Amino acid sequence: MALIVVMPGMGDMEDQSAQQHRPVHARQKNGPQTVRHDPVSAPSKVCVIFAAGEYFGQDAEVPRGAYVIAADGGFDHCQSQRIHADMVMGDFDSISAEIPDDTESLHVPAEKDLTDTASAVTLGWDRGCREFHIYGSLGGRLDHSIANLQLLAGLANHGGIGFLHGDGVSVTAIRNGSLAFPAFPCGERTMVSVFSSTDVSTGVNELGLKYFLDDASLTNDRANAVSNEFISDTASKISVASGTLLVTFASAAPSPQWSTKVAQDTTFDTISTQVTEALNTRENKNAHHV
Repeated sequence: MALIVVMPGMGDMEDQSAQQHRPVHARQKNGPQTVRHDPVSAPSKVCVIFAAGEYFGQDAEVPRGAYVIAADGGFDHCQSQRIHADMVMGDFDSISAEIPDDTESLHVPAEKDLTDTASAVTLGWDRGCREFHIYGSLGGRLDHSIANLQLLAGLANHGGIGFLHGDGVSVTAIRNGSLAFPAFPCGERTMVSVFSSTDVSTGVNELGLKYFLDDASLTNDRANAVSNEFISDTASKISVASGTLLVTFASAAPSPQWSTKVAQDTTFDTISTQVTEALNTRENKNAHHV
């Protein structure tokens, strides 16, 4: 079953069988007390994850009813922003704040395949979330940033979507789908860039931006859709017929509506509690010796 969004006012740019995924970029109003969420009485497909990386002084945007997960040291940032975490998980090697007794927690060992952030996404997916907003996921260790970019592609390949937020930019990935940005006032050089994550992405279109693409093909070994720009007070749309795109855009832009023709998988991954057997076999125990 194709899952397509129809954007109001976008004419015939979309097919007519539609499932909508509306923007959730709404700042939570925090008072002097810790803000709590109730995912049971206010079910949501949105998950907000606090990771342990750089925050660049940025406050998280937490929509009402979102399921909030603190991944290890991300719990410290969650506490500093007075956001209640529905779940704290990780190997707890970088956490300093004490976890309250009434907060659910899950400990995973330090030696495992998945990062704490990937484990958090897996848990959120199991809880019914399909849209993920991840803070503390960019900057700091380059290998972690690359792992998080791969995580975005994995979400897109499973029929969901993820957004990494940090340092004035957001990053997302779409597969066989589209991102539609509503019109908003912006200055010059409000940037948006598109990259192919798959070997080839075909049927790539960029509409309503400074530079247009029409049924283009992009590859993952050549960056030729970098540094496009939003046009002030103009709706825009990025789409791909076949393939996975990584899209970076200025955080000043409003959160886009997204669509995908990829059927949503019931499971995303398995929370790992050990390293893969390929690294843990008897034959490989002394593989580091030359």
